[in-house]
Amino acid sequence: MFAKIFKQMYHSSIAEHYKTRVVFMDMLVLADQEGVVDMTPESISAITRAPLEDVTEALKILSSPDPASRSMAHEGRRIKLIDSQRLWGWAIVNYKKYRNIRSSDLLRESNRIRQQRKRDKARSSRDVTVRHAKSRQVEAKAEGDTGTKKTPRTPRGGFAPPSIEEVKLAAAKIGLPDTEAVKFHAHYESNGWRVGKNPMKLWMAALTGWKLRANENGTKTGNKRSGANEGVVGEHKNPYAIPNAGDEKRS
Repeated sequence: MFAKIFKQMYHSSIAEHYKTRVVFMDMLVLADQEGVVDMTPESISAITRAPLEDVTEALKILSSPDPASRSMAHEGRRIKLIDSQRLWGWAIVNYKKYRNIRSSDLLRESNRIRQQRKRDKARSSRDVTVRHAKSRQVEAKAEGDTGTKKTPRTPRGGFAPPSIEEVKLAAAKIGLPDTEAVKFHAHYESNGWRVGKNPMKLWMAALTGWKLRANENGTKTGNKRSGANEGVVGEHKNPYAIPNAGDEKRS
Protein backbone atom coordinates (compact mmCIF):
# COMPACT_ATOMS: atom_id res chain seq x y z
CA MET A 1 0.00 0.00 0.00
CA PHE A 2 0.96 3.66 -0.21
CA ALA A 3 -0.18 6.76 1.60
CA LYS A 4 0.03 10.50 1.07
CA ILE A 5 1.77 12.25 3.94
CA PHE A 6 0.44 15.77 4.48
CA LYS A 7 2.98 18.49 5.24
CA GLN A 8 0.82 19.77 8.09
CA MET A 9 1.98 16.75 10.11
CA TYR A 10 5.28 18.57 10.65
CA HIS A 11 3.32 21.34 12.36
CA SER A 12 1.13 19.08 14.48
CA SER A 13 1.34 18.32 18.19
CA ILE A 14 3.35 15.14 17.52
CA ALA A 15 5.95 16.90 15.35
CA GLU A 16 8.38 17.30 18.26
CA HIS A 17 8.20 13.58 19.02
CA TYR A 18 9.97 12.45 15.85
CA LYS A 19 9.89 8.75 16.80
CA THR A 20 6.13 8.92 17.29
CA ARG A 21 5.77 10.78 14.00
CA VAL A 22 7.83 8.17 12.14
CA VAL A 23 5.83 5.27 13.61
CA PHE A 24 2.58 7.03 12.64
CA MET A 25 3.85 7.45 9.06
CA ASP A 26 4.73 3.75 9.00
CA MET A 27 1.20 2.89 10.14
CA LEU A 28 -0.26 5.01 7.33
CA VAL A 29 1.72 2.93 4.85
CA LEU A 30 0.80 -0.39 6.51
CA ALA A 31 -2.94 0.44 6.75
CA ASP A 32 -5.47 -1.21 4.42
CA GLN A 33 -8.06 0.73 2.39
CA GLU A 34 -10.16 1.23 5.51
CA GLY A 35 -7.25 2.58 7.51
CA VAL A 36 -6.87 -0.53 9.65
CA VAL A 37 -3.50 -1.83 10.86
CA ASP A 38 -4.39 -5.26 12.20
CA MET A 39 -0.94 -6.07 13.55
CA THR A 40 0.80 -6.50 16.89
CA PRO A 41 3.52 -4.10 18.06
CA GLU A 42 6.06 -6.86 17.47
CA SER A 43 4.93 -7.25 13.84
CA ILE A 44 5.11 -3.51 13.25
CA SER A 45 8.61 -3.44 14.74
CA ALA A 46 9.76 -6.39 12.63
CA ILE A 47 8.44 -4.92 9.36
CA THR A 48 9.57 -1.31 9.89
CA ARG A 49 12.88 -2.24 11.59
CA ALA A 50 12.00 0.22 14.36
CA PRO A 51 12.96 -0.78 17.92
CA LEU A 52 10.05 -2.42 19.75
CA GLU A 53 10.28 0.01 22.68
CA ASP A 54 9.96 2.98 20.26
CA VAL A 55 6.95 1.39 18.59
CA THR A 56 5.28 0.63 21.94
CA GLU A 57 5.84 4.17 23.22
CA ALA A 58 4.53 5.69 19.96
CA LEU A 59 1.38 3.53 20.00
CA LYS A 60 0.71 4.71 23.57
CA ILE A 61 1.00 8.38 22.58
CA LEU A 62 -1.02 8.01 19.38
CA SER A 63 -3.91 6.26 21.16
CA SER A 64 -4.06 8.83 23.98
CA PRO A 65 -6.29 11.95 23.99
CA ASP A 66 -4.58 15.06 22.61
CA PRO A 67 -6.22 18.41 23.33
CA ALA A 68 -3.78 20.11 20.89
CA SER A 69 -4.89 17.97 17.92
CA ARG A 70 -6.50 19.73 14.94
CA SER A 71 -9.33 17.18 15.00
CA MET A 72 -11.14 16.52 18.25
CA ALA A 73 -12.73 13.32 16.94
CA HIS A 74 -12.17 10.67 19.61
CA GLU A 75 -10.69 13.38 21.85
CA GLY A 76 -7.82 14.05 19.47
CA ARG A 77 -6.57 10.47 19.34
CA ARG A 78 -4.71 9.43 16.13
CA ILE A 79 -5.47 5.70 16.45
CA LYS A 80 -7.98 3.53 18.29
CA LEU A 81 -8.26 -0.20 19.00
CA ILE A 82 -10.41 -2.06 16.49
CA ASP A 83 -11.44 -4.57 19.17
CA SER A 84 -11.75 -3.61 22.83
CA GLN A 85 -11.29 -7.29 23.80
CA ARG A 86 -7.64 -7.30 22.69
CA LEU A 87 -4.65 -5.02 23.13
CA TRP A 88 -3.44 -4.87 19.52
CA GLY A 89 -4.82 -3.95 16.09
CA TRP A 90 -5.65 -0.31 15.42
CA ALA A 91 -7.76 1.85 13.14
CA ILE A 92 -6.39 5.22 12.08
CA VAL A 93 -8.82 7.99 13.02
CA ASN A 94 -9.89 10.27 10.12
CA TYR A 95 -8.14 7.96 7.63
CA LYS A 96 -11.02 8.12 5.11
CA LYS A 97 -11.20 11.90 5.42
CA TYR A 98 -7.55 12.33 4.45
CA ARG A 99 -7.79 9.60 1.83
CA ASN A 100 -10.60 11.56 0.11
CA ILE A 101 -8.47 14.70 0.26
CA ARG A 102 -5.71 12.73 -1.42
CA SER A 103 -8.13 11.54 -4.12
CA SER A 104 -9.31 15.10 -4.73
CA ASP A 105 -5.72 16.29 -5.02
CA LEU A 106 -4.91 13.51 -7.50
CA LEU A 107 -8.01 14.37 -9.54
CA ARG A 108 -7.07 18.05 -9.66
CA GLU A 109 -3.53 17.18 -10.67
CA SER A 110 -4.80 14.81 -13.36
CA ASN A 111 -7.12 17.51 -14.72
CA ARG A 112 -4.30 20.04 -14.66
CA ILE A 113 -2.02 17.74 -16.66
CA ARG A 114 -4.80 16.94 -19.17
CA GLN A 115 -5.58 20.63 -19.70
CA GLN A 116 -1.88 21.42 -20.11
CA ARG A 117 -1.53 18.71 -22.76
CA LYS A 118 -4.60 20.07 -24.54
CA ARG A 119 -3.16 23.60 -24.56
CA ASP A 120 0.22 22.33 -25.77
CA LYS A 121 -1.46 20.43 -28.62
CA ALA A 122 -3.50 23.49 -29.65
CA ARG A 123 -0.39 25.68 -29.50
CA SER A 124 1.54 23.20 -31.64
CA SER A 125 -1.28 23.12 -34.20
CA ARG A 126 -1.33 26.94 -34.37
CA ASP A 127 2.45 27.04 -34.82
CA VAL A 128 2.25 24.61 -37.76
CA THR A 129 -0.51 26.69 -39.38
CA VAL A 130 1.51 29.90 -38.96
CA ARG A 131 4.63 28.27 -40.42
CA HIS A 132 2.69 27.06 -43.46
CA ALA A 133 1.16 30.50 -43.97
CA LYS A 134 4.58 32.17 -43.74
CA SER A 135 6.00 29.64 -46.20
CA ARG A 136 3.26 30.43 -48.71
CA GLN A 137 3.87 34.16 -48.28
CA VAL A 138 7.60 33.72 -48.89
CA GLU A 139 6.94 31.67 -52.03
CA ALA A 140 4.46 34.23 -53.33
CA LYS A 141 6.91 37.07 -52.67
CA ALA A 142 9.70 35.17 -54.41
CA GLU A 143 7.50 34.63 -57.46
CA GLY A 144 6.61 38.33 -57.51
CA ASP A 145 10.24 39.40 -57.21
CA THR A 146 11.48 37.17 -60.02
CA GLY A 147 8.42 37.59 -62.21
CA THR A 148 8.14 33.82 -62.54
CA LYS A 149 5.66 31.27 -61.38
CA LYS A 150 6.03 27.65 -60.51
CA THR A 151 5.90 25.35 -63.51
CA PRO A 152 2.62 23.42 -63.29
CA ARG A 153 2.98 19.75 -62.70
CA THR A 154 2.57 17.44 -65.61
CA PRO A 155 -0.66 15.43 -65.17
CA ARG A 156 -0.58 11.66 -64.95
CA GLY A 157 0.05 9.96 -68.25
CA GLY A 158 2.71 12.51 -69.33
CA PHE A 159 0.30 14.97 -71.04
CA ALA A 160 0.79 18.68 -70.43
CA PRO A 161 -1.74 21.09 -71.98
CA PRO A 162 0.01 23.40 -74.49
CA SER A 163 -0.04 27.17 -74.26
CA ILE A 164 -1.72 29.26 -76.94
CA GLU A 165 1.74 30.26 -78.23
CA GLU A 166 2.74 26.61 -78.63
CA VAL A 167 -0.47 25.87 -80.53
CA LYS A 168 0.04 28.85 -82.88
CA LEU A 169 3.62 27.79 -83.60
CA ALA A 170 2.60 24.22 -84.39
CA ALA A 171 -0.33 25.44 -86.48
CA ALA A 172 1.96 27.64 -88.59
CA LYS A 173 4.14 24.63 -89.35
CA ILE A 174 1.21 22.69 -90.80
CA GLY A 175 -0.39 25.68 -92.56
CA LEU A 176 -3.27 26.23 -90.16
CA PRO A 177 -4.28 29.89 -89.68
CA ASP A 178 -3.91 31.59 -86.29
CA THR A 179 -7.68 31.97 -86.04
CA GLU A 180 -8.11 28.18 -86.18
CA ALA A 181 -5.26 27.73 -83.71
CA VAL A 182 -7.07 30.02 -81.26
CA LYS A 183 -10.33 28.11 -81.80
CA PHE A 184 -8.52 24.81 -81.23
CA HIS A 185 -6.96 25.99 -77.98
CA ALA A 186 -10.17 27.56 -76.66
CA HIS A 187 -12.21 24.45 -77.46
CA TYR A 188 -9.97 21.97 -75.70
CA GLU A 189 -9.15 24.33 -72.85
CA SER A 190 -12.87 24.58 -72.12
CA ASN A 191 -13.45 20.81 -72.06
CA GLY A 192 -10.37 19.95 -70.03
CA TRP A 193 -8.36 18.67 -73.00
CA ARG A 194 -10.49 15.63 -73.59
CA VAL A 195 -11.25 13.78 -76.80
CA GLY A 196 -14.77 12.54 -76.36
CA LYS A 197 -14.78 11.10 -72.85
CA ASN A 198 -11.08 10.26 -72.79
CA PRO A 199 -8.14 12.48 -71.76
CA MET A 200 -6.08 13.78 -74.65
CA LYS A 201 -2.66 12.17 -75.13
CA LEU A 202 -1.16 13.85 -78.27
CA TRP A 203 -2.37 17.39 -78.86
CA MET A 204 -0.36 17.84 -82.06
CA ALA A 205 -2.15 14.85 -83.58
CA ALA A 206 -5.44 16.44 -82.49
CA LEU A 207 -4.31 19.70 -84.12
CA THR A 208 -3.63 17.88 -87.41
CA GLY A 209 -7.10 16.36 -87.26
CA TRP A 210 -8.52 19.82 -86.59
CA LYS A 211 -6.81 21.10 -89.75
CA LEU A 212 -8.23 18.25 -91.85
CA ARG A 213 -11.73 18.95 -90.58
CA ALA A 214 -11.23 22.66 -91.21
CA ASN A 215 -10.19 21.89 -94.79
CA GLU A 216 -13.25 19.70 -95.25
CA ASN A 217 -15.47 22.47 -93.95
CA GLY A 218 -13.77 24.90 -96.29
CA THR A 219 -14.34 22.53 -99.26
CA LYS A 220 -18.02 22.26 -98.40
CA THR A 221 -18.25 26.04 -98.23
CA GLY A 222 -16.51 26.26 -101.62
CA ASN A 223 -19.27 24.20 -103.21
CA LYS A 224 -21.45 27.27 -102.99
CA ARG A 225 -18.94 29.47 -104.80
CA SER A 226 -16.96 29.11 -108.03
CA GLY A 227 -13.86 30.88 -109.34
CA ALA A 228 -10.52 30.42 -110.99
CA ASN A 229 -8.48 31.75 -108.05
CA GLU A 230 -5.26 30.02 -106.91
CA GLY A 231 -5.96 27.59 -104.14
CA VAL A 232 -8.97 25.99 -105.85
CA VAL A 233 -9.35 22.33 -104.95
CA GLY A 234 -10.88 20.78 -108.08
CA GLU A 235 -13.50 23.36 -108.87
CA HIS A 236 -13.91 24.47 -105.23
CA LYS A 237 -12.00 27.26 -103.51
CA ASN A 238 -9.73 26.42 -100.54
CA PRO A 239 -10.66 28.97 -97.84
CA TYR A 240 -7.13 28.80 -96.33
CA ALA A 241 -5.20 29.49 -99.57
CA ILE A 242 -3.18 32.74 -99.56
CA PRO A 243 -3.92 34.89 -102.69
CA ASN A 244 -0.93 36.12 -104.68
CA ALA A 245 -0.30 39.68 -105.65
CA GLY A 246 -1.57 39.19 -109.22
CA ASP A 247 -4.91 37.92 -107.97
CA GLU A 248 -5.34 40.97 -105.79
CA LYS A 249 -4.68 43.30 -108.77
CA ARG A 250 -7.15 41.46 -110.99
CA SER A 251 -9.79 41.65 -108.23
